[in-house]
Amino acid sequence: MEQDIREGTDIDISFSNGNTLTTSRGHVKAVTSTGMVIHLDIDDKSMTLPSGTDIYVLKGGGLYNIIDSTHFPRIVVEKVVKRHHARVDDILKISYRKIPSEEYTHKGAHSRLILEDTFGESRDIPEIEEISTALLYKLIYQLSLKVDRLIDMMESKQEHPYKTIFDEWINISASGMRFMTDEEVQEGDIMALRISLPLATATRLHVMAEVVSTSLPSSDRKRVVSVKFIDLSQEIQETITRYVFKRQRELLRRESGE
Repeated sequence: MEQDIREGTDIDISFSNGNTLTTSRGHVKAVTSTGMVIHLDIDDKSMTLPSGTDIYVLKGGGLYNIIDSTHFPRIVVEKVVKRHHARVDDILKISYRKIPSEEYTHKGAHSRLILEDTFGESRDIPEIEEISTALLYKLIYQLSLKVDRLIDMMESKQEHPYKTIFDEWINISASGMRFMTDEEVQEGDIMALRISLPLATATRLHVMAEVVSTSLPSSDRKRVVSVKFIDLSQEIQETITRYVFKRQRELLRRESGE
């Protein structure tokens, strides 16, 4: 049961920090009708939490989302009243291409044509089953990565209209994702995306997305981009949802020491 949080109180919070769940203390500086201003008790001065990060206020506090972390570890959070899809962070490989507005308008009802023009034909989505032997899972996944890398090396010798991000932290849900890019993007831009998920077998999903927010470039000229998926099939949505829940279970087991 959720409880009221008052200004001046200390709270326990949990959030996803890379591949671990981190628990910290926070001091509530202010309370608004929709959220709070919190000063986190963080020893690691190099740590930052970008806007869009979910934090869980423990002991009945509920779920909040960071809307401003410019003065981190001081953060501004907003209460998440309703959300249909869970999110998770993971190191994933994605490829993307900005789609000219005239191209998407012309083929708006045929997103599949745009995706095939960009990435080629999509692979069938395999059935997702639990792997009973952890070692077998790791061997299969490592083999899939090696094959995938060879394919990418062959593809890199050709000219492609899309960019690929390797080994970067991606925040993903069945409704959208957040990632970093050095490309100039604006709110409202349309993107074609290929997402590689580490499931029992290598799974590449081809989806269309719309940019809903983008940050200013950082010192390394990268910016945080948030997109929402559009024209998403039920099958792909369910695949991403099952993957997110699988990843969350892995993090919880790691946190509990299992």
